[in-house]
Amino acid sequence: MSSNQRIRRNARVVRGSCEVALVILALSAGCRTDGEPSDAGSAQAPQTKPIPTTQATPSQVREPSEDSLILDLGGGVTMELVRIEPGTFLMGLPESDTRYSFNLDYEGPQHRVRFGNPFFLGKYEVTQAQWKAVMDNNPSAFRGDELPVEQVSWNDCQEFCRRLSQRTGTKIRLPSEAEWEYTCRAGTTTRYYYGDTMSTDQVNFMGNYTRDRGVVGLYRRKTTPVGAFSANAWGLYDMHGNVRELCQDAWHNGYSGAPGDGAPWTGGDPSLRIGRGGHWNEVGERSRVTHRLHIAPDDRDDDTGIRVAADAP
Repeated sequence: MSSNQRIRRNARVVRGSCEVALVILALSAGCRTDGEPSDAGSAQAPQTKPIPTTQATPSQVREPSEDSLILDLGGGVTMELVRIEPGTFLMGLPESDTRYSFNLDYEGPQHRVRFGNPFFLGKYEVTQAQWKAVMDNNPSAFRGDELPVEQVSWNDCQEFCRRLSQRTGTKIRLPSEAEWEYTCRAGTTTRYYYGDTMSTDQVNFMGNYTRDRGVVGLYRRKTTPVGAFSANAWGLYDMHGNVRELCQDAWHNGYSGAPGDGAPWTGGDPSLRIGRGGHWNEVGERSRVTHRLHIAPDDRDDDTGIRVAADAP
């Protein structure tokens, strides 16, 4: 294991004293800059806002692992990736969701995906502090170390992953589209991991217009610090809204012929890549777990960011 990486169990960050208290493995990394909220503990579902899993089958539900991968980026900056256990889920828009049936050509057909091996996924969207530590620049329109980096292209993210891999000795990559949806769902079968509706108390999106909600909420007109809202059952934050997250796959107009093992889907149209999760400047329905958007690999927008992944031993 590289000196720039650690695996921890039951890790807890105490922001006020800048100490990382560990039950099994003690880390000394200085103050955190990756946006850990002060009340966050191990990667468990929030106690105050439970995530619905009653509709999921036993093969879909997996208890979140207590293991995390901690990467040392230098200068007191770290990055935490949550271990995601293998399992099976149904990917894509179900035909029964008639409200969005017009999206079936792009979000369907629903198909079963089985992950045979665990992997790691970033607990948060990559922050500006983390991007600066690796790339020595900050292209973001909204400035703040704990805000997600944005105005980064798919090509930029490939270079970020390459440099981060070289620095830490861990192969870092973008998640596949199937990995992204599996981890966003976290055992749920609803439109959002909160349920079939959501609010701007839960997600940063264009809240002054809604399709899945009856009450108009906030339109913040900017990104929010990572981890500002409650996590899903895997302990992952901001999978809906804030910034669109890029995936490794090439674009395909739907899932006919998609791989069933969760690997990135090659072929298709390599001049287009995939963005997931919606963002701060988009209506809430585009933050749905099944919504997908194509994006040119050299496009940079203030609504597009990155969350990284890695294979688990």
